[in-house]
Parts: sequence; structure tokens; C-alpha cells
Amino acid sequence: MYERIIRIPYYGIYEMRTGNLEVYHLIDFVYRRMEPNERGHYPIPVLDVELGLWQGSYQNQELLWLR
Repeated sequence: MYERIIRIPYYGIYEMRTGNLEVYHLIDFVYRRMEPNERGHYPIPVLDVELGLWQGSYQNQELLWLR
């Protein structure tokens, strides 16, 4: 459905329990899993941002955060 109808250029799946992050990029109507860069982040050039994980404290909660 995402590939054929919605065609979102990028999407990510983050599992809080495991800290696993997967990011996919739509290329030629097929989603391809991206590899992280040297900092462990996933560049999203159309937004000029990178998606990654951060271990830290926010509002008194020490977690692995999606940023």
C-alpha cells in the first residue's frame, strides 16, 4: 500500500523495547532499507535532517530517544 498508493519517500520503524531503528527510502517504487552514516544517523536530504537515536534524560526519563 505504501509503495503503490501513498508513496511516502522515507519511513522509519522504531521499536522502543529493543532500541532497534530501521529507515527505508522509496527508490523506483520499491522501499530499500537504508544504512546509517558514520554517526549512526539516517540522512533525509529533502528535509535537511538526520534521523537517529539519542541516549539521554528528558523529563526525568532516561531512555533511548528517537531524534
